[in-house]
Amino acid sequence: MSRLGSVALREPAEVPLAQLVERVRDAVETLADWAKRAGASEPAALTMVLTDGERLVAARRGTRLSWLERPSPKRAVMFSSKPIGAGGWRPALDGMILAAGADARLV
Repeated sequence: MSRLGSVALREPAEVPLAQLVERVRDAVETLADWAKRAGASEPAALTMVLTDGERLVAARRGTRLSWLERPSPKRAVMFSSKPIGAGGWRPALDGMILAAGADARLV
């Protein structure tokens, strides 16, 4: 995850969410490239969710990832490799990176 570079050294509030998403996208692409160059017979697969305690960034590649937004009574967003419980879970598309700010709104 060294692709996060100097972003990881700053206070979380100083780093725009869009910049974190781009750094995660770069890291996912780098991992896929490494697997390909190493001769992997299948594309690299991963699911990851990162947080700084206020914001979430989730990535999916070749695996499962679902997300759920709850607008009320208290707004929330959740990510899971498998839907938990009933209703409302949406599958993330392959290669998708999802992010939610401190306000729990997906961007």
